[in-house]
Amino acid sequence: MSLTSPAPKNKELKGRNLFWTVFLLVLAVHFSLILAFFVIHSLKKTNQPKISYFNIESSSLTHSTHGPSKDFPLTEKPKGSKNEEHPKHSSPSRPKDIHSPPLAETAEKSISNKPVTKKTALQKESRKDPSKLQKQHTVIPNLREVSRTIPENPQAPSVEGKEAREAQNQGLSPSYYYALIREKLYSLWDQPVDLLGLGLLAVVEITVDDDGGIAQYKLLQSSGNEKFDQSTLLAVERLGNIGERRPSDVPKVITVKFQMEK
Repeated sequence: MSLTSPAPKNKELKGRNLFWTVFLLVLAVHFSLILAFFVIHSLKKTNQPKISYFNIESSSLTHSTHGPSKDFPLTEKPKGSKNEEHPKHSSPSRPKDIHSPPLAETAEKSISNKPVTKKTALQKESRKDPSKLQKQHTVIPNLREVSRTIPENPQAPSVEGKEAREAQNQGLSPSYYYALIREKLYSLWDQPVDLLGLGLLAVVEITVDDDGGIAQYKLLQSSGNEKFDQSTLLAVERLGNIGERRPSDVPKVITVKFQMEK
């Protein structure tokens, strides 16, 4: 029985393993070199200046159709130059228009000329007709006048003192005096708005002295609503004095009706 040594087989296996390891190492080195080449190439592309974009920006700043200006050449500049570090801050000088004045001066002139024209126009109008300016500033008050009935043959007061005042009061008709009381009470009456539409009615009795002062007053007929009654009494209290002497043909006790619409 013969025995063969396994030495030759082991050598073959070791040789194959060595070949594949060397082959894989060489392949990995080549792959890493190719990858490094692409990375370096892409970095170089990013570091290069964008010439086309810079050219568009310079043409839009100048607003001219004569091509790019001499201050912004399209060729690359050295890295140490200041214009490459701050390309956006540098702008080409615009050609000054000699014939057109500055905008600030024209605006100031237009503003300063406007009020002068108004003043001169007003001065001219005042010189021509000074009454026009007075009419512009006059305010007409909204007054409500009460027409008085004048007797056909008014008698001039010939007696002094009390008799003269009584003669003047004869010219006031009862209808005018009642209308005066009604108007003053209506202006002083603070109507309760929340009671509108209820048709409430209250009657107040007032006593008027000869000089027109309210001597006393009382609620003659209640409306059934305390708030409404108090508003009528408060209006009479605010009146105090009618402002005109009571005519002789007007009774001293007068009843006033306060009513709200339904």
